[in-house]
Amino acid sequence: MDFDTQTLKPTYELIIGRAGSSNAFDIAEKLGLPKEIIRDAKEFLTQEQKDIKDLLRKIEEDRRMAEMERNQAEKARIENEALNKKLKELERELMLKKQQIIDRAKEEALAIIREAKRTSEQIIKELKENISKQSTREQERAIRAARESLKRLLSSVSVKSTTLKPTQNIKKGDLVYLPEYNSKGYVLELTGDKAVVQSGILKVTVSKEQLQLCEQTEETKEKSAISKFMKEKTQAVKSQLDLRGMKAEKAIAELEKYLDDVILSNLNQVTIIHGKGTGALKKAVHAQLKNRKEIKSFRLGKAEEGGDGVTIVELI
Repeated sequence: MDFDTQTLKPTYELIIGRAGSSNAFDIAEKLGLPKEIIRDAKEFLTQEQKDIKDLLRKIEEDRRMAEMERNQAEKARIENEALNKKLKELERELMLKKQQIIDRAKEEALAIIREAKRTSEQIIKELKENISKQSTREQERAIRAARESLKRLLSSVSVKSTTLKPTQNIKKGDLVYLPEYNSKGYVLELTGDKAVVQSGILKVTVSKEQLQLCEQTEETKEKSAISKFMKEKTQAVKSQLDLRGMKAEKAIAELEKYLDDVILSNLNQVTIIHGKGTGALKKAVHAQLKNRKEIKSFRLGKAEEGGDGVTIVELI
């Protein structure tokens, strides 16, 4: 039975396998026995008995200290487990919220894609329904309006569902990210360490080191269908238009269509070949160019450019 030497009372804790020390002198002193009698009684103890008593007392003190440290360690362990459990719960909550945000973003992206497809299909449907009923000039005006609608639609649908990769093996046709312009585009040409990239209606030449390859997901491929159409359209545009031999009305319609395509391709300068003749076609071309706000300036060609038979047009 364990004994508390501070209170001189039993703790009623049974400890097996450990020798207990005698507390007779301490109890006697506590009960008021004269100190002289207790001192004389201690004189009858041998040195070996005294050493054993001191050793047992030391062992008991060490045991109590170890027990206290064990209890503190157990308490710290329980607190640590509780903290780890709380951290794991917080981590699970954060992962759940992150997934919810990703799922919501995907749903919104798909909604944008579906709306863009519906809008483009509606534009094409209306164009087909109306084009057969209109004159040549009205047809060209309708086509130009449809192109403008597709341009606005393209600019509203940005390619966000992509994963950026470090610059590696970039080739013609790849979707890339341009950090300098904070935009994405398709590689049109590769020459040495330079790349020509079509980003929307913007065509830029940059160092390949500035490009980051984008890995397209199925959603991105679907969303970039319009971008692909615009890229193919851009590559087909030539830097000059030959109107010779055409009547004025047809020539102006061709000029309008060509200028729309040029604007999409982002060419800075083009040449309109109208020939010399009576000068009527040249006047009609110049009058039409004055009505286009995208035209920065135009002039007759120099001798080496074709002289009065061509008009050099500079776009904004």
